Amino acid sequence: FTRCRNGRFAVSNASVSIEDRISEDLKVAMRNGDTLRRSVLRLIRSQLQYEFIKRGREPLADEDVILVVSQMVRQYKETIAIYQSQNRTDLEDGEENALSLVMEYMPSQLSREELLTAVVRKVQELGISGPSAKGKVMAQIMPDVKGRADGSLGGAVVDEVLGVS
Repeated sequence: FTRCRNGRFAVSNASVSIEDRISEDLKVAMRNGDTLRRSVLRLIRSQLQYEFIKRGREPLADEDVILVVSQMVRQYKETIAIYQSQNRTDLEDGEENALSLVMEYMPSQLSREELLTAVVRKVQELGISGPSAKGKVMAQIMPDVKGRADGSLGGAVVDEVLGVS
């Protein structure tokens, strides 16, 4: 463990699985009395346990953990959007704080420009164009950027490259 700038401890070994990192961070949050971090990490662990049982008690690989965490990110974003539409800034702030904690366990996200470059490369590689090709391009690009780009952003970039209105 190494001490971060904020005074918390973090796992310094990059080869540690995401699930182990979550468990260690939960222990640290409990020791430090960080209730928000503790409750969010418990929620993540609960979702991971649910997925573990759903898959027949097979251990989850990091890719599986990223899928579960990305589903949680999507849920938090949807909840934040609902709170914004209802002008509930008090609830929105709590969800945004929780979202930032969950995002710590996601791989670094692709910028729009990086995603655009990947989509252009894939379109040229496939040699297709036009609105009817969107499904084919999405089917090819999304597995490549899984966990590193939001599907709605991917769809918007594919529409832009293919000239779909």
